[in-house]
Amino acid sequence: MTPEKILLEEKSIVGLVTRTNNHTEMQTNEGKIGPLWHQFLSSQLQEKLSTLQKPVLTYGVYNNFDSDIHGDYDITLGHAVLKDGINSDFHEVKIFAGSYLHFKKQGEMPQAVIEAWQEVWSYFKSNPIPRAYKSDFECYSTPDTIDIYISLK
Repeated sequence: MTPEKILLEEKSIVGLVTRTNNHTEMQTNEGKIGPLWHQFLSSQLQEKLSTLQKPVLTYGVYNNFDSDIHGDYDITLGHAVLKDGINSDFHEVKIFAGSYLHFKKQGEMPQAVIEAWQEVWSYFKSNPIPRAYKSDFECYSTPDTIDIYISLK
């Protein structure tokens, strides 16, 4: 996967949040992201938010990093909303404006997600590009496509 460098504008995502780290997520019995996805999918979030950006896409936003890929972080699963559509019943997180590396993967979920993140980590191991660790995120545009955006310094 060869990433593309792009500039993005700020975006508000509203959804459900948990705090975890990659070590915990690698322990299949302890991971928090899988249960968060189950909670998100049963939450009927789209029906509860007043002004969603169109098209309605699902986002997984990683932020509040303690340090790097080894530290704790928050993950919010949600949808992009217009500025006047924030619902206080859910967690709001910002995807910050700035430079990102964009990775794309197609395949059966969740295996495509796992493979995409492995490719992201492998890319940064061999390419000394400084990450910002501000707001990395996934975007699901189709049932079998994941776009990953990594914030850069």
